[in-house]
Amino acid sequence: MGKILVTGATGNIGSRLVEQLQERNLEVIAGVSSLSKGGRFAKQGIATAIINFSRPETLETALEGVERLFLLLPLAEPMVAWGRQVIAAARQAGVEFVLRSSGLGADPDIGYELGQAHGQIDQALRQSGIPFAIIRPNSFMQNYVNFFGAMIRDQQALNLAQGSGRISLVDVRDIAAAAAAILAEPGGHRQQAYDLTGPEALDNREIAGIISRVIGKTVTYHDIDEETYRQGMARLGVPEWNIRVLESLNRRIKLGLTAEVNSQVRLLTGGAATPFSRFAEENAAFWK
Repeated sequence: MGKILVTGATGNIGSRLVEQLQERNLEVIAGVSSLSKGGRFAKQGIATAIINFSRPETLETALEGVERLFLLLPLAEPMVAWGRQVIAAARQAGVEFVLRSSGLGADPDIGYELGQAHGQIDQALRQSGIPFAIIRPNSFMQNYVNFFGAMIRDQQALNLAQGSGRISLVDVRDIAAAAAAILAEPGGHRQQAYDLTGPEALDNREIAGIISRVIGKTVTYHDIDEETYRQGMARLGVPEWNIRVLESLNRRIKLGLTAEVNSQVRLLTGGAATPFSRFAEENAAFWK
C-alpha cells in the first residue's frame, strides 16, 4: 500500500487523522507549513512534507510518490485558488485517490460564502478525473473549546449571533475516524460524498446548559445581534473575509439549516457518533 499525504496535519482533524492512519500501520506523511511544526511528528517517527499553499512548487515535492491524498485547506480567502492548485498538482503527480474535507451544505451555487468556496473546490475535484470521495462535516464540537472556550471560562457566557438555531455538532475525532476508514480502503467510496453530523441537534441554550452541568457553574447563552458580533470579531483582528464567512454561517444556523442528523459516522466507522454531553464531560477542566 502506498503513501498517504495528509494536508493540514497539525489541525483539528489532520492531527487525529495522522495518528489513526499510523495506528492502522499505513505509511502516512504529515503535511506541515514549516519544519518547526513538523517536530511533533518526527518524535513519533512520522514523515513530514513542507506544504506552502502560496508556493505551488512545494506541492510537487510533497506529492512525489503519494498514492492517496487527504485534502484539507486553511480557512482563508485564497482557499479556492489553493484547492485548485493542489488538485492540479495531484493529477500531475499521478495521485490515485483524493479524500476532500469540505463542509456541510457545500455547493458552488448555495447562498452563503463558505459553502460556495467549499463547493467550488469540490467541483474542481469532481472534474479533475482523479478518483475521489468527499466528507462534509457540520460544525465541530471542538469550537466550544478552541474558539469559545475562553469566553465560557472567563465570562460564564456564550455570546453568539445564532438565534435559537440547532446544530448537529460533530466531534473531530469522529471525522478523523471516518476519514481514516475511507483512506484505508477507498475502493467502495469512490465518487461518494458523506455529510457527517453528530447524533443530535442542539441549540446554544441547550449547549450552555450541558456545559453548566459538567462544570458546576451557570453558563448563559446570549443571542447577540450581527453588528455586535462583527465588531467583536474586528476587534480581535479577524480578517474581513473570515468575518463574512462566520456571519453567513451564523445566519445558516439561525435559519435552522444546520440541524440535519444522520448516521454517516456509524456507517463509515462502525461506531456511534459522539454526543455533546460526553465531549463536555471530557473537556470540563478547560472551562472551569
